[in-house]
This record gives sequence, C-alpha cells and structure tokens, in this order.
Amino acid sequence: MTSPESAAPLPRSLAMGTIRRHFIILAVVWSLLIVGLLGWGIQQTSKQTENILLSQARPFWEQIVVTRSWNARHGSVYVPITSDNPPNPYLKVPNRDVETTSGLKLTMVNPAYMTRQLAELSRKNDNIEFHLTSEHPIRPANAAEPWEAAALQKFKQPGDEFFQLLRNTSSKPIFRYMAPVWFSDACLRCHAALGFKKGDMGGGLSVTLPAKAIINNENESILLQLTGFSLVWLFGMFGLHLASRQIRKQSLEQEELIARLEHTLRGLVPVCSNCKSIRNSNNQWEQMEKYLSEHSEAEFSHGLCPKCSDKLYGSFLDRKN
Repeated sequence: MTSPESAAPLPRSLAMGTIRRHFIILAVVWSLLIVGLLGWGIQQTSKQTENILLSQARPFWEQIVVTRSWNARHGSVYVPITSDNPPNPYLKVPNRDVETTSGLKLTMVNPAYMTRQLAELSRKNDNIEFHLTSEHPIRPANAAEPWEAAALQKFKQPGDEFFQLLRNTSSKPIFRYMAPVWFSDACLRCHAALGFKKGDMGGGLSVTLPAKAIINNENESILLQLTGFSLVWLFGMFGLHLASRQIRKQSLEQEELIARLEHTLRGLVPVCSNCKSIRNSNNQWEQMEKYLSEHSEAEFSHGLCPKCSDKLYGSFLDRKN
C-alpha cells in the first residue's frame, strides 16, 4: 500500500525545455529572415548602382558613334596640321594632306583618327576613357586589351554589349562598357580596300567610367540598410524574449498549480473501516478532516445529515416538537 507522499513527484517544469527550444527556433528563423531581407536589399542596391553606370555609359558610347558617323558621311574632314594634330601615318588615301591657296596646310582626319583625339581630350578633361579597337587593328596602339578581346569574341550581332563594374582596382573603382561597331556605306570608302563589306563588324568601342562617387553612394545606402535591419532584428529579438519570459512564467504557474493539486491526494489512502481515520506517512492515524485539510485545498464545516440527526437526537426532537 502506497501513501500519497511516497509517490514520485512530477518535474517542476516539464515544458521549460520545449519552450526554450521553440524560442531558439523562432530566434533563428527571425535572424535568417532579417539576413535574407538584408541580402536582398544589398543585391538590389548593387543592381541599381550598375544600372546607373550603364545608363551613363550607353549614351556616351552612342554619342561617339554618332560623331564618327557624321565624320564618315562627310568623307572625313580636314584640319590644320599642328604638333597636336600631325598627319595620320596609318591613313593611306589620296589627298591625305592638302594646302589651301593661302598656304595653310591641312590633313585629313578620318573617324578613327578623330576618335583617338577625342579620347585623349576626354581622358584629360573628364577622366572618361574610350578606345576604338578591333581584332586586326591597323595601328598597333589600337590593339585590344585582354578584356576587350574577350568582349569582341562574344559580339555576334548589333545590340550585343559587355559591361563590368570593377570595385577593387589598383587605383579607383571603374565601370567598363563595350559594344560592337558595324561598317556602313560611309565606312567602306576607306575600309573596302581591306576586304570589308557593309554589315561586317569593324571592331568595338569601349568606354571606361570612374565609379568612385556612385560606389560611395551605394556604400552609404548599404550602411543605412544595415543599421535599419539591425534595429528591426533587435526589436524582434527583444519581443521574442519578453514573450518567452511571459510564457515561461505562465507555464510555471500552471505547473505549480497542477503539482499542488496532484500532491493533495495520490495513491492508496489507508482508512479505518470503523472510525474513518486515515493513516499518514508516519504510520499515525489522523482524523479525516485534519488529513484532508493538510493534503488538499478543501475546508470543512461540521453538521449532521438527517439520518445521523434522527439517530442521535431523534427522541429529544420528538419531545420538543
């Protein structure tokens, strides 16, 4: 026969481990969500930076192509011969150099020569570089750089383009852009003798833009995102912590209440068959009222049921009536 006190009590907090595990899982999910959103935001910011640079490089490239087209349609142009504008030794055409009636000496500037001179001015004034090149350049200095040569191999049709943002260069961040240049009728005045025909790819025009200012703006935007998402993450973790504490508190209160209720009466209770006394864990017999008061939340008030009242005081009550 087992007394109530001899039964093994339940653990004080049966659900604490489960609550803690759930809190850790929620914290990990919340952290992964914030990291994912932050990564997506940084990726979108980087794409925006690339799009801004691309929107700058394309019009610049198109303007150079339009200028070259103007030169070619006029059959090249003549400019005075100076130290900065000597005759082009690679231009093998009749009447390359002429002299006016007043004695002014002029030389022909074709689209390629003009492009090279414009590139030198742009490099000095705007820090923007562009370079006309091909797989078989006539002028050795027009040979393609490795990245330009790789881009030329990829160009198959009009509309192809190559661009690349270099953030960690030896000098400053730069943005590279390149697209193919195709021969028109005006171009064939000089290039038909070399075996080219209309529609052939004459090479490529590359543009290199400084990207430091835009990269700085990107870094500021990323820093703001990092700060904002960090604050959101901290607020979320703080809210989870408060919720976890409240749940643990309520769980403890419920478990303590259950433990008290379970502790009141468990197991077999030895009761005297005559006087109804109960034997406690010390092998002592106690009145039922005392035992139940100590081992439960119940309180007692004494009275008599009709049967006992009639048995004990029946004759007295009859005489009184």
